[in-house]
Amino acid sequence: MILPEYRETVFIGTPPVAGWPLDFHIITAWNPKRIVSESQNREADGRLRAQLTQEQFEHFPITGCSADLTHREASRGIIGVPSERAVQIGREYGQNAVIEIVGGETFIMSCETPERQSIGQFQARVKGA
Repeated sequence: MILPEYRETVFIGTPPVAGWPLDFHIITAWNPKRIVSESQNREADGRLRAQLTQEQFEHFPITGCSADLTHREASRGIIGVPSERAVQIGREYGQNAVIEIVGGETFIMSCETPERQSIGQFQARVKGA
């Protein structure tokens, strides 16, 4: 499900050494279907990081935020994961959607339906910490 507030998502993070990739996905394990405690979020994020490492996907930290930066969720930028697998991982962590960046354009992909919406250029959504 693509909630209206997802269309306003911005990101905080430091690009990998080679710079922001043109193609990658962003997945969070935070707040699966509802707001949960900080400790539950940290534990889920640790499991996500371990899983990505085990599956040998190159990944880096990035934070997904509300437009006013008041709501923040630790996430992982993942290079080389196929879109279908990204959605599957999002589903495994109870997420409504994942982010896909293709050629620098940002898309929201539902984890529950085939819905996919463009929300513009990724670079325009990267904010300072």
